[in-house]
Amino acid sequence: MNPTIICSVCQVPVDSFEWWDDMMTNDRHIVAKCHGAKDEMILTEDDLWRMVKNNSFPSVGHAFITTMLMPSPTRAGSSTVAALPSCDAR
Repeated sequence: MNPTIICSVCQVPVDSFEWWDDMMTNDRHIVAKCHGAKDEMILTEDDLWRMVKNNSFPSVGHAFITTMLMPSPTRAGSSTVAALPSCDAR
């Protein structure tokens, strides 16, 4: 499993990612790292079996999608998007 993971903030492949299988739950943990932040996704055993059954293994994934959707913490009830980390430091 080596898909390309795109950072939703930078719109480029993440700096790095790693994954491991939890032997107790049979879940797969995927951690993407970019712009000094980490984003974790967990594929459950059911998710993995569904992918095998349907032979549908994604070749591209996206990280930090929720970062794009978070409301600004400075104004309660505001619909503005939170300030995003800078990706210029590459």
